[in-house]
Amino acid sequence: MGRKFKLAEQGGVCAIDGNPLKLMDAHAAHIVAHSEGGQTNLPNMVMVRAIHNTRMGTMNVNDYKESLLAVA
Repeated sequence: MGRKFKLAEQGGVCAIDGNPLKLMDAHAAHIVAHSEGGQTNLPNMVMVRAIHNTRMGTMNVNDYKESLLAVA
């Protein structure tokens, strides 16, 4: 229920790249990384494309997103 709710709350798009995202391709990612004390709960989660979640490792969502923009 939580993943589906979060994806709907985001308008069905990836929180990283803003492109349409299907639930089967989505991962829940920490806004504040778990390694930095972020909790595993809905307020600290966003839905992202699986490849982004894999590549970001222990980074938080905002730092990862900024790193992608810096490369572009």
